[in-house]
Formats: sequence, structure tokens, C-alpha cells
Amino acid sequence: MAGADVGSLRNTQVLSFVKRAAALRVKYRTQTVTGNDRRCLEPSLVAAHPMNRNGVRVNGQRCEELFNQVFGKFDYEEACHGAVCIEIAPGEVEVVHWHEAASPDDRLAALPVAYLAYSSLGATHINQVLRNILGKAAVLECLAATDASGRLSLQLVEAHDAALAAARRTGLRWEVCLQLFRRKSPTESCASRQH
Repeated sequence: MAGADVGSLRNTQVLSFVKRAAALRVKYRTQTVTGNDRRCLEPSLVAAHPMNRNGVRVNGQRCEELFNQVFGKFDYEEACHGAVCIEIAPGEVEVVHWHEAASPDDRLAALPVAYLAYSSLGATHINQVLRNILGKAAVLECLAATDASGRLSLQLVEAHDAALAAARRTGLRWEVCLQLFRRKSPTESCASRQH
């Protein structure tokens, strides 16, 4: 019986944590001039937040698999589902330094750290896939989208998947939260995306 009580208490605590995280996300959400709470952001402006996925970096193999999964049948609305990011405050270097320390991977296009304005809590890999198209990342087993050197070709992607090529230009539609959101509770800010 005691085990059931502990499990019930744990579930109640998790539910309370998730509710608080969701409330913080709503409280710190930004809106555009027109009142919309989502905006399109160019893929080069957004990179993974170091606390996203418990500090696990974007994975080149996962991006390659994801590209192969969506190529030819890209669904923009599905790709934007869960796209949540936080503004990077002027002078905040934590995200930039974390990305600069990453090991190079041919399957990941270079990240223009000088242009980063947002750190993502969700949709990180699909955003990297969009960045990979322009950055000509390596992708195996997708001859329809790669050049002779096995790198992504924007022209070939456009020829076979116009929606994916268009998303590469416009970027995903993100829910943007103020940088104060992360400072309020970094763990909860990540949890609000993941639940």
C-alpha cells in the first residue's frame, strides 16, 4: 500500500510541476505587433538550448534520419508543432559557448553563432534539418536530394519537395518566450515544452 501512495504522490508532483511550467510558458510568451503568439524565424537564428534534452546536443545521425523521413512528404504544420524557443539576451554567452564547444559533424551544417537570437526548447532537430539544406550537410542514402559529393543540394530539394524548400527559407513558426522565462525556472521552462 505504501508503494501505491508514493506512486500517487509522485504523479501528483509531476502533474503540479507540468502545470506550473505551462503557466510560466503562457506568462512569458511574446506576441507580434499583430497579437499573434507565433512567428516565423529563419533557421540560422535558432539553436538548441543547452538545457533542452538534458544537455544532449543535436545529433547528426538523427538529423539525417529525420531528413530522410520528411523528404518528399514534408508537412509544415507538423514540423512547427512544439516549436518553442527563448530569446537570447544581449550579452548572454552561455548558448553561444555551448555550441562553439561542439564537435564537428558533416551531417550538421555549421551554426552561425554570431547571428543566434533564440534558443530552442522544442523542434530543435527539424530546425537543424532546415539549416542543413542551406549549409549542404552530408546525407547518405538520399540520392534525389544530394549532389555527387553526398551533400544536400537546395536545387534538388526544391525539385522534389517544394514545401521543405520553402520552410528552409521562411523557417518554422515558433512560440517565442522572453528570456525571463528561462531565468524564472530553467528546468520548468524545458519541462513545459516536453510535456
